[in-house]
This record gives sequence, C-alpha cells and structure tokens, in this order.
Amino acid sequence: MSTPVSWCHWHAGSSSTALPIQYAAREDGTVVLLYACAPCREQRGLTPRWPPRPPEPALGPAAPAPRP
Repeated sequence: MSTPVSWCHWHAGSSSTALPIQYAAREDGTVVLLYACAPCREQRGLTPRWPPRPPEPALGPAAPAPRP
C-alpha cells in the first residue's frame, strides 16, 4: 500500500512509509489529512485510515420522532 505523500506530520520530516492517520482543521477551517511514517506509527500507536475517509459531519440537534 503506497501513497503519494512523502511527509510525516509527527516528526515533521520526509518519509517513504507515510500513511494517512487523521484529519485536522487549519485555522482557516480547511480540513487536511495528516500522515505518519512507520516508526512514528509504531512509537505512538497510530492506526492508518485506509482508505482515507472524510470526517463524519457534525450532527445538529436530534430531529423529533415522527408521529404514529
């Protein structure tokens, strides 16, 4: 399994083993996918998200139950 990303966000360096781990939001609200290399995944117990899926949308208040 390979990805086009060659950067590890955890040690902030290049990597040939980087896999997607989690989504994060920038200050401007854009969502980015963070990648971690094999050593960082092992040291920190990180689990890859494969295939990468976008974050679940935030749910608003629950809708009232339908009337019978």
